[in-house]
Amino acid sequence: MDPMVVLELPPHHLTSVLPILYAQLLRPETDPDYVGHSTHAIKMKITSNINFGGHTAYDGFSKVAVQTGLIKTMLALTQRKELDSVRASASYQAMDTISRLMTSGTIAERRSLVTDLVQRDIVKIALDKMDHPLCLHRQVAANLLRTLTTESFLGEMINGAQTADLIAKLASFTASGPDLFIKQFTSPSASWQTSIAIGRELTLPQAKAYAPRYFGLTQENAMWAMHGLMCRDPPPTHQTRFGILRHNPEVIDLMFKCASLRREPWYPENQCDSIACEVIAMLFMDLLENVPGVHTVLPDAAQASDEAEAEAFNESLQVLFSRDNWVEKIIGVQKRLDDEKWQDSLQFFKRVTRDYLAVQPPGEDAFIQIFEYRGTSRICMLRLIATATHASDLSTFTDANIISLLRVAHLSAQRAQNTKPPQSISNKVELYLGLECNQEIHREPLYTRSVPQSIEAPHIVSPELVIGPIAMLRLLTLLAQRNLLDKISSWQRLPNGTSKTVTLRQLQQMTSDETIGKLLKYSMKVVAARREKGTETMKKGELEYAGGIYMSAAEFAAALLAFDEATKGKWRTQLLGARSELVKSLGNAAEMSYQRGKFRRALRFASGAIEAGEGASVVDPALLVKNKRRFDAAKSQLP
Repeated sequence: MDPMVVLELPPHHLTSVLPILYAQLLRPETDPDYVGHSTHAIKMKITSNINFGGHTAYDGFSKVAVQTGLIKTMLALTQRKELDSVRASASYQAMDTISRLMTSGTIAERRSLVTDLVQRDIVKIALDKMDHPLCLHRQVAANLLRTLTTESFLGEMINGAQTADLIAKLASFTASGPDLFIKQFTSPSASWQTSIAIGRELTLPQAKAYAPRYFGLTQENAMWAMHGLMCRDPPPTHQTRFGILRHNPEVIDLMFKCASLRREPWYPENQCDSIACEVIAMLFMDLLENVPGVHTVLPDAAQASDEAEAEAFNESLQVLFSRDNWVEKIIGVQKRLDDEKWQDSLQFFKRVTRDYLAVQPPGEDAFIQIFEYRGTSRICMLRLIATATHASDLSTFTDANIISLLRVAHLSAQRAQNTKPPQSISNKVELYLGLECNQEIHREPLYTRSVPQSIEAPHIVSPELVIGPIAMLRLLTLLAQRNLLDKISSWQRLPNGTSKTVTLRQLQQMTSDETIGKLLKYSMKVVAARREKGTETMKKGELEYAGGIYMSAAEFAAALLAFDEATKGKWRTQLLGARSELVKSLGNAAEMSYQRGKFRRALRFASGAIEAGEGASVVDPALLVKNKRRFDAAKSQLP
């Protein structure tokens, strides 16, 4: 049976013929060359239907292929253990076929496919494949997992233990380095893999040069697979995330290893470190209906689930606090970014085609993007710092921890204050700093790129211009709450356990009245500008994006008010208007949520606005009336 003839038959003939072909492929006595040729032909037939970047749906062949047993056949083939080039290549093609099929379907078809795959134990199959002796099989497993999580819905169909196992395996692979790829690409018995990897035969020197770059590409697939497990709609609950961390707390350490990876010359456009930082932030991020630092209430029926989520949120943070050197790991990410020189990165880009055979040479746009990646890494670490300060139990968040992280937040706040607006930029250094400090995250699940479906972004992080000062304010607030802030100027030494990256002189400078005064002046200006940006965005009809901006402005204002309370009004004159900003931003966030049908969220934000504004003479009474109206409207829409 000639597979090329079979695959060109009309769908009504395929129904009876494809099962015969599948059976032939699975017979042990079938010629291995025939199996490899047929499997590759099936993959290419499916690939020809993929509309990359556009709307997709199974064609007639793919529908019949799935209905007649394609998945069962490909999974059986890919689990074969032979390592010779012919059989191992067929096994590789089988798993790659499933990836291509997932990319070609509608949302419903992808959901149906991943459901079938989960029932057929795809998680275990992929985990086993990540330990395969051949690097090419590890690559195809990483690629399949990326497809299952970013092009489909694997994350919502597996439990916390399975998710933790996947993250641990993928992170371990990402941090492992390219040695296996180099060894096998240059080995006489395994170098056949290069012809599949790059699409042509390579000389020994060429294979040695390309191997680490191919590993870098595979690293990114592994990282995007982890990202897709967390960045989904709806986002994981706190209880789900705590389940991941409880099953294997080591995923935190492994993710920080990935977040600290250096930029390498063989793949300078690599964004593994920034993706890892995003995953870390998502493991601990608060729910989209919460504004950190803002107290809200729900009707009694919803309060129990809300309390369970709050408990899981705190338990997750306790897992973070329990990891050895967790503060030093955050500092390490920032240090790697500070140590990286853009001039070195530029040279990597210039040499990557010559030295590492880049098939698609990264250009100037790719070089510019690394500053966006750097900004992403920074804001995710700052988001983690700010989030950690809201744990209900801070007993293990030591004074030394606070002081050590204050240095990170202070440097960030300084960068924010020194960043010039776009119209004032006069050189490359200012441009690159501006790109980093203005980078923000408003990320939808990646599968939305190729389907006509609007999804709320489950992962939102403000730019460094905003989250940097917030993180610093939160840490200063903790110091003030512990009655330490005003005493630091007379300290003779730092608390035991403080990071060696902080000196006493630096701490005293960071907590001086001069530094705090500058921070508060900047913050009051930016919190109002942030709210105004939300209004500008709302007028463009981008209600979801505007809501996220209003939430960040509200968090900023809440941080200022918490600092005012902790310092017992010492800085109140500089903070006049902060309460009004909080009420306005929360009310506007409630309005955006209500207009988008997010009534529970609208109720929470309106509740927070009312509580923040009631009894405050500095708040316009009309705002209170408006927010009570929003509260009542949202409540009327809830069961």
